[in-house]
Amino acid sequence: MSLGAGVTLSPQLPSLGSVHGFRFGFGQQELKYPHPGIIVAAKMGQRAGAMRCGVIALAITHAKQRLTWDAVNALPVPFDERSPMGLDAAEHWVCLFEQTVAYFPGDTKWIVGAGSTHLGQATQGFTDQVIEAWSDYRKRRT
Repeated sequence: MSLGAGVTLSPQLPSLGSVHGFRFGFGQQELKYPHPGIIVAAKMGQRAGAMRCGVIALAITHAKQRLTWDAVNALPVPFDERSPMGLDAAEHWVCLFEQTVAYFPGDTKWIVGAGSTHLGQATQGFTDQVIEAWSDYRKRRT
């Protein structure tokens, strides 16, 4: 979009660790509502002649996840992270196995409980922990 006089409005990269609503497949289930997702990667690039922002987000769920010492497939969200991330006080998990690749902000979805597509922001420390765990998870899967 052009603002005139050579000034162009282009999409901006969201912060890693920001939490937005996205559609997740959860094993190809047909979910009726979006889930929160934490952004773990973002990149700008040309697509169909326009600058677009692509993101990878990991699903956040209330559903209890099974963890073992040798197969970490989810991270519990610490209690003190939940409010800044825009989550309720109930137990939450970041699912390392459930990701979506989406355009930002065009593919973000409204989260009714938040009244927005943007819920909040994880701390840098927790964001780093999620990204490291996701990277380790992907390495184990290859």
